Amino acid sequence: MNVLLDTNFLLLPVQRRIDIYEEIERIVERRVRFLVPEPVWEELRRMASDRRREASRGAALCMEVARGRVEIIPYKGEADRSLLELAKKLGGIVATNDSELRRKLSEEGIPVICLRAGKRLVLFGEVV
Repeated sequence: MNVLLDTNFLLLPVQRRIDIYEEIERIVERRVRFLVPEPVWEELRRMASDRRREASRGAALCMEVARGRVEIIPYKGEADRSLLELAKKLGGIVATNDSELRRKLSEEGIPVICLRAGKRLVLFGEVV
């Protein structure tokens, strides 16, 4: 099962102390292939290198944790579009907390995992 991760989701382990990898596998009840489109990885990399940002340490830590757990997928273009297009092309689920992106994914019938009540992950949509 493919799960594409958005930038805001990759930050959850540090922001909310949630093991997103373990939790996602628990929710979908299958072995998961975690995918990160190149534009999403670049967003996280930029955050980690921005010394003025409060989130830079968290982003750097998330990158270190993610390195051994995610597969970077080549894609040219914008991060949200990459998640939408790759989800359609490769199949699977998108993990994001971006409400506008969640709306677009839902319109396309793509299942979404998001954070609810600030502490638990929830799956919306049908997983085939």
